[in-house]
Amino acid sequence: MSAKWKLLRKALLPSARKEPEDSETEAASIHRHAGFRLIDTSIAAKRELVDGVVETDIAYHISPELSIIITNKTIAKTAEMLKKASESRVDNTGNICIWPTEEVLAFYCKQRPHLFAGKRVCEFGAGMAGLAGICIAAVSDASQVVVTDGNSQATLTLTHNVRQNAHLYGDTRVSAECFVWDRSFEMDGYMSTHPDTSMRELFDVIVAADCCFFKDFHIDLVHVLDRLLSPNGTAYIMAPKRGDSLDVFIEHCRNSLDVQILQHYEDQVSQKHSIFIRDEPHLYDPNIHYPLLLLLTHKQTKL
Repeated sequence: MSAKWKLLRKALLPSARKEPEDSETEAASIHRHAGFRLIDTSIAAKRELVDGVVETDIAYHISPELSIIITNKTIAKTAEMLKKASESRVDNTGNICIWPTEEVLAFYCKQRPHLFAGKRVCEFGAGMAGLAGICIAAVSDASQVVVTDGNSQATLTLTHNVRQNAHLYGDTRVSAECFVWDRSFEMDGYMSTHPDTSMRELFDVIVAADCCFFKDFHIDLVHVLDRLLSPNGTAYIMAPKRGDSLDVFIEHCRNSLDVQILQHYEDQVSQKHSIFIRDEPHLYDPNIHYPLLLLLTHKQTKL
């Protein structure tokens, strides 16, 4: 288990057992890789609220003419938050930060608006930011974008982020909602218990960043991907290997979906990957920092 994962596991999992501090874990808490930095950013505003909450508005400068504002809310971990996460079987990672893989996915999508033109798009596990989904809505002619996360606290900030960028969407219908992956999910039953849901039709495109972290959720995630992806649709799943976690997820996928694994999918990402290995070996671990891209499609029936 890597030092970074031990640190995250202690901080994020309500049911995780306590693990002793060591110098390696303490170092990981200080030395954290800053990510690929593919999109220029600036701080638009910062607010200190009650109960240890700090809100930072980060401007992501997608192009000289287009900036997306993402509110990053730093929330003091409370017993009530952990209890809710435990009861709903949803981790707390979406409340912690804007994860580096989310930025890589957003950059990949903004470079390829044609993939989403006229399509119904859903982002899974968007956390509080929803950067990739909001970016798709802002740069493409998608017909609809639904940005989701399973953590109810993260979804509150996610909804705020979707709404504050509404002026960028043109004719694209954009919404945010809380959606928990569940291996028993069926659309008809879900609509009957969630009458206001936007999950009413299959999606042509599903995107997700760093959602293969926890093996306990793999079967649930694969099931909802299979149920919600249209017959000719494609899911773009971006995630680091993180030990054998991604490999295990891929094996689950292959039971119902075709899987294409891309290690090199964007020149700028590959170039920075090589630079980080050379110049930042003390900070950059490809196993937990370099996202691979999975393209998932339904298995085609052979005639």
